Amino acid sequence: MGKSAPAMPAAPDPVATANAQAAANKEAVNESAKVNQFRQETPYGVLDWSGEIGTPDRTMKVTLSEDAQRAYGDQQAIAANLAQIAMGRMGQIDAGPFSLDGVAQVPNGASLEQARNQAMQEYYAHGSQFLDKRTANEQSKLQDRLIQQGVGLDSRAYRQAMQDFQEQSHEAYAELESRARLAGSSEASQQYQLGRQMRNDEIQEMVFQRTQPMNELSAILQGSPAIQAPSFGAPSQYSVAPADVMGAIQNNYNAQVSAANSARAANAATTGAVIGGLGAIGGAWISSRRFKQHFADLAAEDMLDAVKRLPVQAWRYNPAMVPDDDAVHVGPYAEDWQQVTGLGDGVTLNMLDVAGLLLGAVQGLIAQVEQLQAAQQEHGS
Repeated sequence: MGKSAPAMPAAPDPVATANAQAAANKEAVNESAKVNQFRQETPYGVLDWSGEIGTPDRTMKVTLSEDAQRAYGDQQAIAANLAQIAMGRMGQIDAGPFSLDGVAQVPNGASLEQARNQAMQEYYAHGSQFLDKRTANEQSKLQDRLIQQGVGLDSRAYRQAMQDFQEQSHEAYAELESRARLAGSSEASQQYQLGRQMRNDEIQEMVFQRTQPMNELSAILQGSPAIQAPSFGAPSQYSVAPADVMGAIQNNYNAQVSAANSARAANAATTGAVIGGLGAIGGAWISSRRFKQHFADLAAEDMLDAVKRLPVQAWRYNPAMVPDDDAVHVGPYAEDWQQVTGLGDGVTLNMLDVAGLLLGAVQGLIAQVEQLQAAQQEHGS
């Protein structure tokens, strides 16, 4: 019988693998910090590092030179004086809600209508004074001219001439009234624009008076000199890549699995040769009772049922696993054989077991045939 297939390697422990990778990552961080975080000295001061890398105690410390420290103190003093001035200006800021109470209102419809009517009446009154005089003068001239022409006061021509004059006069007064309306509308529009402008001016003045103290305070605060930190050169950034511990472990595991699969394939390919060389004498399997132990009877019905449930197909070997055999074979699979019979390793088939199962199944089938024949004979008699 062929030797047993090699056991598959155990999968890597994920916790141990993750811990190993974390340790490698931490070491990479430490090495990167060592090459990037170094002491720097400039005319303005010194930049130095202290504390363990990767811990909250890791500290960057800047120590100013004497001149830089003196300038820093002066800047602090100026900032403190400006802060006192700003505090004194705080009382000038109106903290109450902004209100438009007391601001002139834009003229409304009633006041605009009054202004329009007043301007219209004044324009009409002034124009009618001139028009009344002109109308009376032209009427007198027309009457004198008609009399000089011999047109009698009771004649039809006289009445027609006076009627035409009256119509022209009415048109003149209608034109004056139309102009008066336009003048009234123009005055109302001017009153509205003037009122609106006055309101906007008052609002702008209120906003200016309210925001000016805040603007002055902001200017004072912005006048505080900025504290210039010492300028240090930016070091080249070096990054030490962590070792790929997880990848190495996974690659090693994959290699072990591949080796085990190859060994199993080789074992499966040589099973027949092993049986022929070690388990058979003169082409027959060693089956003497003297070579066996732990005997047990099996039910023929169970073996027949096992054969019935065992899938049988035609197939070829995978050339990557068994490169020297490309023939078509017929038979079961080791996985199904192990599941149905409980025998084998799920990779190889022991031909002695296969033959024994088939013999037992045939015996079970013979028993069923004999039972059927006996039943038929009994029914026929």
